[in-house]
Amino acid sequence: MKLIYFTSIILFSTILNAQVKILLKNNTGERIDSLTVENIFLGTIEKDSTKTVSFQSISCDSGNPIIALSGNIGLKKYKKENFLFCGTFLKTVTEAEYKRNIILLPINGNNILIASEK
Repeated sequence: MKLIYFTSIILFSTILNAQVKILLKNNTGERIDSLTVENIFLGTIEKDSTKTVSFQSISCDSGNPIIALSGNIGLKKYKKENFLFCGTFLKTVTEAEYKRNIILLPINGNNILIASEK
């Protein structure tokens, strides 16, 4: 009985301590105001600077975290909506560290903020 109790405590504490950290570098060439990452408000991130955000877990597709970003550059608001075409390679990650670059990606004449590996 004691073994089961201690094993449960160890597993539970491991789950509580698990974290996903994402280091985000602003590579847009501009200051981003009101940066929000997955509904977590990070505030301002200057150009070429880095901020870290932590989660208990995050969804990944083919090993890449799915990150929704929004923020203001000048008077324009940018955002990235997460949408999936297929859920075949989806997985929930509870412990990892990722480094991503925030860039503006032109799509159909509009720019969106994305967290890119490169």
